[in-house]
Amino acid sequence: MPRLGYVEPEEADAFTKKLFDQVGMVPNLYCVMANSSTVFDGFLKLTRCLEASKLDKKTREMIYLLTSQINGCEYCLASHTSTAVEHGVMTKEETIQARKAQSPDPRTQAILSFAKEVVEKRGHVSDETFDRLREHGFSDEEIVEAIGTIALATLSNYVAIVSQVELDYLDAPQLE
Repeated sequence: MPRLGYVEPEEADAFTKKLFDQVGMVPNLYCVMANSSTVFDGFLKLTRCLEASKLDKKTREMIYLLTSQINGCEYCLASHTSTAVEHGVMTKEETIQARKAQSPDPRTQAILSFAKEVVEKRGHVSDETFDRLREHGFSDEEIVEAIGTIALATLSNYVAIVSQVELDYLDAPQLE
C-alpha cells in the first residue's frame, strides 16, 4: 500500500493540472510527485532539458537504468525498461546490460563505469575512471549531463521507494 497519496489530474489545482497536461499518460509516480507541484514541475523541467542534451537518449536511458538498479528502485526499472524497449531505444538485453554497467562499446562502457562510480561513491570518482571518460572523448557538457541524468533518476527513485508507489508497468526482468 502506498505511503503517500496520489493526486489525480482531475483533482489537482490549476497549476498542477497544467503539469499533467504536459505529460499525456500519467503514471502513478507522477501522481505521487504531484503532492508537491514544485518538485513535480522541477522534475518535468529537468526531464525536458535533458531531452535536448548532447548525450543521446540511449545513453541517458542506460544511465537512468543503472542508477535505478543501484538505488534498488523496482518502479523506475520497470517503467524505463518498458518504455525503452517499447519505443525502440534499446532491446531488452541492452536494458539488462545497462543495469549491470556493461557494454561491448568502449565509449559506452566508459560512461557506464563513470555513472556507476558516481552513484556508488556519491560523486567521489577516481582519477582513473574520469581519465577514461576523457580518453573516449566525453566533453565537460556530456559529463555534466550524465550527472544530471543520475540526479533525475535518483529523485524519481527516492520518491518511488519512499512512497512505495504502485507499479503500473510490467516488472523488469531480474538480473542473474
